[in-house]
Amino acid sequence: MPVSVATQGTFTYAVRVEAGSVSCAVARAVVRDATYWPPEEDATAGWRCSVGQDPASWAISCTRGAAVIWAYGPIRERNPWVIAQSQVRGLLAPTSTPRFVLRSFRLRPCDASPQVVAKYARTDGATLTISEGKPYVCGDMGEAPRLATWRIHGQPATLRELCHPSGCARLWGDYALDWHEKGVEIRLFTHGLRQTELLAIARSMATVPA
Repeated sequence: MPVSVATQGTFTYAVRVEAGSVSCAVARAVVRDATYWPPEEDATAGWRCSVGQDPASWAISCTRGAAVIWAYGPIRERNPWVIAQSQVRGLLAPTSTPRFVLRSFRLRPCDASPQVVAKYARTDGATLTISEGKPYVCGDMGEAPRLATWRIHGQPATLRELCHPSGCARLWGDYALDWHEKGVEIRLFTHGLRQTELLAIARSMATVPA
């Protein structure tokens, strides 16, 4: 997976192990540290990094013993989820949102850390709002009736019906689904969605590559 970093904007590097036995996780961590140039001595744990001079070649080269890691790029990142992930590590984004279009995406303050709010809509009037915060999402859902406990990626997820302002009748597809995963609280709010659709979207959530 690539590495995305927030400096003066958010930029993404392709990462490649050119020589030696180095795991992808280590290679990405080394490149991420090296992009904050100049890197701190202890940040790359014994790796020696240099910046490329030829735009057609690698951007950063890091070596330790016989191991060589090259990073290519960078390119300016446009994906709002990746941009947010470079600032709030651990975010999950839906990989399946049938007929939904992302209408707005923003980071807003939530105590000491930012919170992501992504709003989707589709032509039949259905809406989906995804809120994520680390370690939690700000805001109270009130006394929303609890309908079920689902399992999302092995974690217990609470399904509630949002009754205001239409009342509790399970007719409008107004639901909230809340769970914690990898230190992040994730809340999905819907209007006009069936429970089966909500479950499919929740189970499609995957870690944002950054």
